[in-house]
Amino acid sequence: MTRLRFVLLASLLTLLGQPALAQHCAPVVESYLSEVSLKRVDGQLELRAEYTLDGGRGQDAFQAYVLAYLERDAARVPAPALADSIGPEAALVLHTQVIERSDDGAFDLAFEIDEGELAKLMIAHGKLGEDDRVETGGWGAYRDRVRLAVFVPWLDDEQHSVLEGLPEDRHCCNYSHAPELLFQSLPYRLRISYGIVKAHRLEDGAFAIEIHGDRAPTSNWPPAKEQPADAPPTDAPPADQPPAPGPKARRDA
Repeated sequence: MTRLRFVLLASLLTLLGQPALAQHCAPVVESYLSEVSLKRVDGQLELRAEYTLDGGRGQDAFQAYVLAYLERDAARVPAPALADSIGPEAALVLHTQVIERSDDGAFDLAFEIDEGELAKLMIAHGKLGEDDRVETGGWGAYRDRVRLAVFVPWLDDEQHSVLEGLPEDRHCCNYSHAPELLFQSLPYRLRISYGIVKAHRLEDGAFAIEIHGDRAPTSNWPPAKEQPADAPPTDAPPADQPPAPGPKARRDA
């Protein structure tokens, strides 16, 4: 009789425990950028993004990253192993912050950086040199475009969710075994330019960032190394028209 009661009790606990385990936490149903914008304001590039998460445990804060990488490294970003997505031959961390749930349920991300600083960071990151740029008629630009991405790790990612202000309970039910909550490249191609930019000549050693969409006019100039480099951008002035002089680039354009 004792053994029978033990078996019945074990069976009852198993039956009672199954719903509890099934309801441990809901799966993530949606995870995406619901809004994103990039614009230049007084020489600063301002990025604004809204992250939306539906499902999961309903945590009120996550850590988010803004990454930059060169198009030539796009195959490594994101890498199959998340740890390989950030590094000398992959993406550079420009910014990270805690994003908190707003009244509408989304998470807001804001970041800004001086365009000249971003250019110098990416030139150093990619070890770009003379062979990586093209000059024609005073116009100068690096061949490699810069891409931006937003990365949101799981809260229990001990390597990437590290800032103060995150929830104490970091448990996540990652039923899909996805390496991250979000890794999204943004729809912009950034060109590092120098010399004459927008009909104004920059000071020596100064750089500007020009923002292009994926298929915007001039977004493919300068060409890749295997292509001829004698075609100037479509917005270059005619050969017989000298560029407008100026000690600095106009930053309010």
